[in-house]
Amino acid sequence: MRIAFVNTSFGAELSDPDALLEAYTLVRCLPAAIAALGHEVDFVQYFPVGAERTRGGVRHHFVAPGRFARGAARFGAGLLGRPHWDAFVPSRLGCAALSRLEPDVVHFLGLMPPRRLLAVGRHCRRRGLPLSASFHGAHPAAHRAGRALQRRALAEPRRIFFTTRAHAAPWLEAGLIRSPSVVVECMEASSDFEWEARESARARTGMRGDPVFAWAGRLDANKDPRTALRAFERVVAQWPEARLYMAYRSGDLLPALRAQVASSQGLATRVEFVGRQPLAEMPDFLNSADVLLQASHREFSGLAVLEAMACGVVPAVTDIPSFRAMTDHGREGLLFPPGDAEALAEQVLKLGRDGIRALQPRVCEAFERRLSYEAIARRYVSCFEENLGRPQAEAG
Repeated sequence: MRIAFVNTSFGAELSDPDALLEAYTLVRCLPAAIAALGHEVDFVQYFPVGAERTRGGVRHHFVAPGRFARGAARFGAGLLGRPHWDAFVPSRLGCAALSRLEPDVVHFLGLMPPRRLLAVGRHCRRRGLPLSASFHGAHPAAHRAGRALQRRALAEPRRIFFTTRAHAAPWLEAGLIRSPSVVVECMEASSDFEWEARESARARTGMRGDPVFAWAGRLDANKDPRTALRAFERVVAQWPEARLYMAYRSGDLLPALRAQVASSQGLATRVEFVGRQPLAEMPDFLNSADVLLQASHREFSGLAVLEAMACGVVPAVTDIPSFRAMTDHGREGLLFPPGDAEALAEQVLKLGRDGIRALQPRVCEAFERRLSYEAIARRYVSCFEENLGRPQAEAG
């Protein structure tokens, strides 16, 4: 089977194809895992510069707008005060590449912007190619015109991948997806991190504690680090040797959190804000930890949790759909109600230090079995094969 992926988002700040492949495991690892199953895989990537690369048996085609289209896109972004011009690149940019590649099936990454999904969908329909797509965040449009465009675009794929059916519910309720049978439950992304002995990783990071807790994520209201700190304060009252290391990409709440830590006798000497960690150093950071704290109120996926589980770190996370799926409803982690610091602390203390250590290999095994790129690749291929066996009129 010959499979073509299409990704129309690239972030105009990137201009090096190799840098994009290194930065985004979804672009690099998922197609490679599918290729390892014996399929031919092409990846069409909208990008500021044209290029060809081969990685992991996958042919990556970076397609760029011409000089006039690029100038028009930059002008449109500037006129509307938008920071990135990539949203204004012509929708059909990758369709010529698809025509050359002659795939058996096509998969579109993301549901936004709908005009690009619609353009690729029409291209596939004219050529009788089964199309699927995957959810990468966003919400149903608030206004009628936007919803009409979304409805037309979402009518094109035969299958749409969501992390859970709960994430698909708003789209179904708004009538933007024609049938629940179109929805496929599947993790959108995973991680290529690997487990390493804790002492080896800690020798490099200097992280110490019994146990070591980690935070990896933005410091904002949705991620809710305040709840994590309040819970950790309760934990250290009984486990004074515990330590929490907080890595973050953005720190909207950092001043308030520093004040929260400084004002607490229990937290002041036991919490360290380590800031943004280079991607290459994140495996060491997570392999130095025993427990990952994540207090998000909403997530469409949760890359930090996946990365932690790949390293055998026990996730102590909110009871929201994506985290329920990742932890198998708490069998391979701890779940607590959003905003409930007391419940989080109680769950951790009830599991105990020995329980945390005993759960770590199970977490790692569960990741490999259900959440790894290899596992996701098998799910994708199964869907692609099903799409190939169903005429367009019967799909959905």
